[in-house]
Amino acid sequence: MKVSLLVIDGVLRKHMGGTPTSEGIRLYKSLASTGQVILLADGQSDDKTYEWLELNGCARHAFVWWKPLHHNRVEHVNALRRESYDIDLVVVPDPVSARELIEAGFNTLLFTHAKYAQPGWRPDAGKGIRAWAEITEETAKQAAMKAADERLKDIG
Repeated sequence: MKVSLLVIDGVLRKHMGGTPTSEGIRLYKSLASTGQVILLADGQSDDKTYEWLELNGCARHAFVWWKPLHHNRVEHVNALRRESYDIDLVVVPDPVSARELIEAGFNTLLFTHAKYAQPGWRPDAGKGIRAWAEITEETAKQAAMKAADERLKDIG
């Protein structure tokens, strides 16, 4: 049986505060209805996590696999494969993990919900907010280029 591996924090719930992500929970339920799901949690086994999963309708998985955060996701998947699990899909919220999994040859789904992603994972991370003067200068430059474009002039 094909198995999907989903990371709890960042896919099913927000990293900080534990708010459920409705899209992640819908994805979990869809995958659980068509195959086996294993959840991956970072850290030590926690009764509050099991309670949270049950309260949010996530009770159709095979088990929750607890692993130390310092291990990379490729090691996690390989460890499960050594235990005879046929991991078909890995769902992660971290683009670095997604890249590593893809490079290792695993089918990978990068769950990138704008409201729940960590700011450091965003493509514009570290660039900061653009100054208003820079934005207006860019807008004026593009308007001038559009006005000068012969293809857009009315042929009469």
